[in-house]
Amino acid sequence: MAGKCLICECDVVSKHYGENCTVVFDGYGDPNNTKRAEQKRRRLTKTSDDKHFNDSMNVTVRQEHFLANDKNKTRLIQLLSEKMKARGIETVVATGDADGTIVRCGLEKAALHPTVTIIGEDVDLIVLFAFARPGSNVSFMKPGRGKVESKLFSTNKLQKLPFAETILLLHAFSGCDTTSAIYNKSKGGIVKLFSKFSRKMKTISDIFTKPSTQADKVTQTGEKIFLEMYQVTADQQDLNRLRYAAFLNASTKPKPNLASLPPTIGAAQQHPFRVYLQVQQWLDNPLPPTEWGWNRGEDGLLIPVTTRDPIAPEAILNSIFCRCSTGCGGRCGCDDVVVGKLEFHAPWCAACAMCPQHGEHYIMFSPIQNTMLCVNCFRDSPNDIRSQCVDIETAHAQASKRLERGQNAIMDLQTSVRDGIIALKGLMDELRRNMDSEKHTINTFCQGMQEAMAKTHATMIMEVQRQFESKERIYRSQLIVLEQFHMVTVGPILGQNIELGTPTILFQNQR
Repeated sequence: MAGKCLICECDVVSKHYGENCTVVFDGYGDPNNTKRAEQKRRRLTKTSDDKHFNDSMNVTVRQEHFLANDKNKTRLIQLLSEKMKARGIETVVATGDADGTIVRCGLEKAALHPTVTIIGEDVDLIVLFAFARPGSNVSFMKPGRGKVESKLFSTNKLQKLPFAETILLLHAFSGCDTTSAIYNKSKGGIVKLFSKFSRKMKTISDIFTKPSTQADKVTQTGEKIFLEMYQVTADQQDLNRLRYAAFLNASTKPKPNLASLPPTIGAAQQHPFRVYLQVQQWLDNPLPPTEWGWNRGEDGLLIPVTTRDPIAPEAILNSIFCRCSTGCGGRCGCDDVVVGKLEFHAPWCAACAMCPQHGEHYIMFSPIQNTMLCVNCFRDSPNDIRSQCVDIETAHAQASKRLERGQNAIMDLQTSVRDGIIALKGLMDELRRNMDSEKHTINTFCQGMQEAMAKTHATMIMEVQRQFESKERIYRSQLIVLEQFHMVTVGPILGQNIELGTPTILFQNQR
């Protein structure tokens, strides 16, 4: 019975978390809740009608199908709240997404209690607590399942994260419940990339956290983030050109993955809108969703706006026509041509097009005049023109063949261009390899020359040193001989003169 299940749920809460706890429930009645789109997507394969139940009834529907209905879920939350309040357990039902309510409730409890532990499974809670920077008496626990153990996160560690001040922007921009993930760009990779620019990201984050940021500022900043995410060069600061260049590069591959292409400018404008709205909702600053990347569907729920750009150029849309010649019936698609989610009427349906002069349907086509003719126009035309006219069906078949030949020619040209690009790429690779080889040869030659010059220089230095030492020895030996000669010849004469007292006069030849 439902009543026993409710009592068991209350017992579980009291047993594991005590009666001095607060339980916060999600709300499902807010039409401005942007999380409803994701909730609707998750329950596409599970449906259930409204169940008018109470705590004394048996529910025979499987749990996942029962909870796929918002009315059933709201009724269940109401009964749970009543049972928990009767047991003295405080309950709070959020008007929309409960993440912000949980964080605010936790901060309020932290001011009244020595320790507060937030228990939840949503990673958004960790992100919000890392940004809110609560006191050291607040911690977050993610309960485990099966063999996975529970994890306890300290707010002190969360506050020391290098990207704590920009974590709201990084988490929302890389994809959360209300924003799209960037294809082939992981959340960890995005955080690691932008963690290198902490000061720059702090300035960008302030744009998304301020409640009065203009829409054009948000789109410009979002486009810069996309360009930085795809690591473009300084001369390629345009998403459309970047996407076109990436498309050309992908077209040369056997199996191109077009999903990995960068977004267009139109799509890149809507994503930052939803990111800004989500950040403001986390900061308890509600904004009108329809002004920030959301529209309302036929059921009144919010649906994300992918782009404001047309699905295709108008010239291409106007070139679509059917092959009806006698009248458009129920099987004709010209009255309701659907391209993506855009409906329009094909302007060149032969059975729908009317002659503006006579008000008759076109039945013939004149190749000479290159125009369609109604029965009156055909009757009034000269014989030489009428002889060249063909019926609409034949003209359509001929035009289709010409169009097919043109398409085949374009495809052949594309194939030739692709082959040429591949060949050019091969030549560039060969040229690069040759350049590397020549560079290696030149470097080796220069290194050999430097080594030879160094050896020659060392040899010359040694030879000069050897000759210097040899000359020095000869010079010293000559000085010694001269000194000995002086002592033998001049010394005795000077001694005799000194003894006799005879003055010695030294003469110096003057020139």
